Amino acid sequence: MQIITIANHKGGAAKTTTALTLADGLRAKDYKVLLIDLDSQCNLSMNCKIDFDDLQGSSLYDVFNRKADINYCLFQIFDDLPDFDILSAGLKEIDDIRRIDEQMLLKALGQLNKKYDFCVIDTPPSLKLATKMAIKAADYLITPVQPNKFSLWGIANLFAIAKDLNPRIDMFMLITQINPRTKLGEYYLEQYKDISNQAGITLFETMISNSVKVPESQHNETTLFRHSPRCKVSKEYRNFIDEFERSIDHG
Repeated sequence: MQIITIANHKGGAAKTTTALTLADGLRAKDYKVLLIDLDSQCNLSMNCKIDFDDLQGSSLYDVFNRKADINYCLFQIFDDLPDFDILSAGLKEIDDIRRIDEQMLLKALGQLNKKYDFCVIDTPPSLKLATKMAIKAADYLITPVQPNKFSLWGIANLFAIAKDLNPRIDMFMLITQINPRTKLGEYYLEQYKDISNQAGITLFETMISNSVKVPESQHNETTLFRHSPRCKVSKEYRNFIDEFERSIDHG
């Protein structure tokens, strides 16, 4: 099982959208895929129609507290799609668990290693323990970034921390919510290219536009590809997934 962590310590960069759409796109390529929602806000879980009552005693929080078996905490996302499951941390903060360390997620996922081809992890917008655990466990880190000053600030530090936590990790940037034809879009594209070159991070050629189809899919509690498979942003996400697949095949 190859583990992909989606992380950015800044909110609003389309982490959850990217995690769900990547997982759904890999599933469409006939891979067996596990989604993990590590954010206690549980936006990804809500998007997948997970009932919070069902998470009582069946979350990663319970697994880390040694009160649940991880194999009994898996929820099938769509009734018509086997081998596409989600594992949720639940509404409680993982950071509050006693005797927890950065290796626990990697150890827990070892039990599922032969069950899935890919695991895609959505993380909270912070660099607290939950995000560090996800980076520690990952083979790949994908950081969605926006074309603005706040998203740019501190991104190099995130990659430095990730490499320190996990020297074997391969790191990528995906520019989201961009209009590259504007001067501002052009400026930030060049800034991210510079960071990519200086830090040795792969910057995807594919960029993701702003689209009303994303919040519409969230409102309808479904994936972007199911909601609007032919829209521009769906095509962009498919191109990104193809580009990522080529990168890891050749890596």
